[in-house]
Amino acid sequence: MRFRYQNATNLKERARAMLMGNYTVCVESVLVFEAVRFILLSGLSLLVQILLVRFAGLQSGSGYVIFAAVYWVILVLLGAFINMMLSGLALICLKISGGLPIAVSDLFQGYQTEPERTFQISLGISIPQSLAILPFQLLLEYWMDAQSKELIPALVISGLVGFALAVFFSLSLGMGFFLMHDFPNLSAGETLRETWKRMKGHKTRLLILELSFVPLMVLCLLSFGVGYLWVYPLMEESIALFYLDMMNPQPVSDRWERTV
Repeated sequence: MRFRYQNATNLKERARAMLMGNYTVCVESVLVFEAVRFILLSGLSLLVQILLVRFAGLQSGSGYVIFAAVYWVILVLLGAFINMMLSGLALICLKISGGLPIAVSDLFQGYQTEPERTFQISLGISIPQSLAILPFQLLLEYWMDAQSKELIPALVISGLVGFALAVFFSLSLGMGFFLMHDFPNLSAGETLRETWKRMKGHKTRLLILELSFVPLMVLCLLSFGVGYLWVYPLMEESIALFYLDMMNPQPVSDRWERTV
C-alpha cells in the first residue's frame, strides 16, 4: 500500500493556523530556552578562560590536550543537559497539534518527568553530531596555531564531510523527543533506534521542510534576531506536524491514483 504525505507548504500553513492564540506562550518559551542556554554556555566559557589564565601550563603541550579533551566532554554533556528543554518544546508542539492547553512550564517537563531517560535521549542525539564535526574543530584549532596553507584542503574537506554527517545524524535522530512522548514505555536506546528506523525514506522530506525556512531565517538576521522568536515556533510546529503526518500517513488507493 502506498501512502500520501503532506508537503512543506501544507505543513507550514497548518502550523501557522494552529499557532494562532498560542504564540505568546511559544515566544516566551523560546526566550527562556535561549536565555538559559546563553547563561550556561557563557558560564562555561568564562570558567575556561579563568582556568587558562590561572594555569598557564594548560595552554600548551600535553596539558592543553588533556584540558581540551575534558572541555569537549563537558561541553557535550552540558549541551545534552540544555537540550533536554527541546523535549519540552516537542511536548508543547504536540499539545498545540492536539488542541491542548500549553504553558511555559512544559518547557521543563524533561527535567521533572523521567529526567534520566530524557538526558540519555538528548545525549544520544548530541554525541553523533558532535563527533561528526570534531575532526574539523581539531584541524581548525591546529591551523590557527600553525597557519599552514598545506592544511587548508584537509580543513575544507573535513568541514564539508563533518557538516554533511552532522546533518545526516540530525535528520535521522531528530524525531527522538516526539517519539519519547508518544511511546513512554520505550527505553532511551529503543527510542533512538525507533526514530532511526522511522526516518528511513523521510529524511529528504524533512530536509526540504527545514530548508524552506532559510529565507525566513535570513530575514531574522535583518531584524537583529527579533523575528527568530516567531519563526522558531513556526518551524518547530511544522516539524511536529511532519512527525504526526509521518506516523499517520494517508493511504492512497488505486482508484485515487487513476483519477489524479
